[in-house]
Amino acid sequence: MKRPEKYIIARQRPKGILYEVSFKYKDATGHRNAFSRSFPSWEYSSPAAALKAACACRDEARAQMLTGSLPTRDRTTVSQAFDLAMDLENFAPETLRQHKIVFHSCIEPDYGSTPIGKLTSADIRKNLASTAQKKTKGQLQKLLTLWRKIVEAALDADLIQKDIVRAVRLPSAQVETNHRQASMTCTLEDVLGAIAQYGTNSDKDDFNRRIMSGALTLIAVLGLRPAEAFALEKSDIDLKHNTIRIGKRVGASGEGYGGKIVKPKTDQSVRTLPFPKSLRTLLGDLLDLQDSAYLFARWDGSLWSVRARSAYIHAACKRAGIEFTSYQLRHQFSTDLVTAGVDLRTVQDLMGHASGKMTLDYARSNEDLMRKALEDREGKDLPKA
Repeated sequence: MKRPEKYIIARQRPKGILYEVSFKYKDATGHRNAFSRSFPSWEYSSPAAALKAACACRDEARAQMLTGSLPTRDRTTVSQAFDLAMDLENFAPETLRQHKIVFHSCIEPDYGSTPIGKLTSADIRKNLASTAQKKTKGQLQKLLTLWRKIVEAALDADLIQKDIVRAVRLPSAQVETNHRQASMTCTLEDVLGAIAQYGTNSDKDDFNRRIMSGALTLIAVLGLRPAEAFALEKSDIDLKHNTIRIGKRVGASGEGYGGKIVKPKTDQSVRTLPFPKSLRTLLGDLLDLQDSAYLFARWDGSLWSVRARSAYIHAACKRAGIEFTSYQLRHQFSTDLVTAGVDLRTVQDLMGHASGKMTLDYARSNEDLMRKALEDREGKDLPKA
């Protein structure tokens, strides 16, 4: 196809037209460089929109070239490539915040000032191996994902010619997942007592205390994911049949400490759970107390995001001198049921897990349980040596 604009080539592809911004230039040191960026029409509302984006990119790149600020392989650092990667995607504020935390804590100290063109697969493997000594598997996965985004951005900007992260594999983490490792070191009553003493005597704080205590009690009794509990609507509660419908969760909205409703974690997360009669009074009181359609909305009607509820619980428990996270209630729920001999499939269905393996992973063992198992076995007829 003919060239629609200077320094822009249009290539016909099965999906549509691919516009490629491409030109060669000399940098301030006299070295030859090449700039290339592609704009697939199928990723835009129309071919005209893709061409417009390509023209804007070309104009900006040419202007940077004239001022000597166009990124090059020799000058662009990993930190600059990270900034480029964050600019290329429209991340939600919370996702962007998490990426920045991972980058500044795990990548920047050792590789932030390294020219992206000199970075190797061995460097990334070394970074992951070092991080594996102090991070969990989930945190390592986030780190590898971020490396992929940085490398993809560098490839798009023609800062590197080879995908140096493709062959990198995730190493084994030496630290167990935080919320699965930690066992309850306090009782639910201790936590509810800490919540009851937190805040002022205002109507607002009293309301939020009652809402938080109710949510934590429900999580403990039914083993819900905290995000599921805080997404419950009043219409999800059926006092006639003593059931609760679970089908959504609260995610970050990106606006301060508010949350928004998002899809359930898995298909198995959608479930209807019976609740014991002991919860009827609590749920009835909460339904009367809450004006919002959401059972555990805050005083102002907003939803508790992960950050908001974690900060609230942490502050209340720290003041009371106890360590606690709401997810520990879910793991305690699983452990209690498995220890009591409840069949694995029932526990799996109650928790909304996709597999029994995940359910067992949640059910934490401990020294007391292991000791009791061995002592119980001593009373049985054992084979002679």
